[in-house]
Amino acid sequence: MDDYLDQVEAGANVAQLYYLALAGALVIPDMCGALESQNGEATKAQYEAWLIMR
Repeated sequence: MDDYLDQVEAGANVAQLYYLALAGALVIPDMCGALESQNGEATKAQYEAWLIMR
């Protein structure tokens, strides 16, 4: 996960690929919600629950 976050940050700060960095940042809650789910799958409900809990 740290590598992913580093790449999102580098996309924005180093390469100035802002749309790519934004898309990467919006995927983070989906990934975290899936990691916390029982079956490891991402759903809309998991995404929303993860955002609300934070």
